[in-house]
Amino acid sequence: MRMEPISRRQALGTLVGLAAAVGLAGCGLFDKKAGPPPPNPLAEHLAATVRLAEVYEAAFGAAPDLAGKYGALRDNHWAHAEALAAAIRKPAPSRTPSATAAPDALGRAGLLEEEKKAATAAHEAALTIPGAYAALLGSIAACRATHVEVLS
Repeated sequence: MRMEPISRRQALGTLVGLAAAVGLAGCGLFDKKAGPPPPNPLAEHLAATVRLAEVYEAAFGAAPDLAGKYGALRDNHWAHAEALAAAIRKPAPSRTPSATAAPDALGRAGLLEEEKKAATAAHEAALTIPGAYAALLGSIAACRATHVEVLS
């Protein structure tokens, strides 16, 4: 059987067709699982950190003398929220307190309980979150552990 030579035009057409097929396969056009991307694993930690800072704001509003003693702790939480927002490329959270702060968290004892829960959550998350975020959550967990000691 004799094979005829391929023209340059046919060879280029074949290469362009193969490149297009590879490009389309790589861009996800043929993926059946197309949909919105999963949420960033830090998103829930950002929301929890903002909530914790707002608990402090509410506590300070109810007992202004606490602000003098524990204002730096609240400021740490706002700094953590800003770092988490930057890590997931979101705008920095507003420092305007919302009405969602838990009213039972008012007072030193309430702040202590909130800090214990938050420290445990950050510690557990730091052990399971993808590596790129583990260091950030680990440092937040360590800071919260010091807050527990300060409030104890």
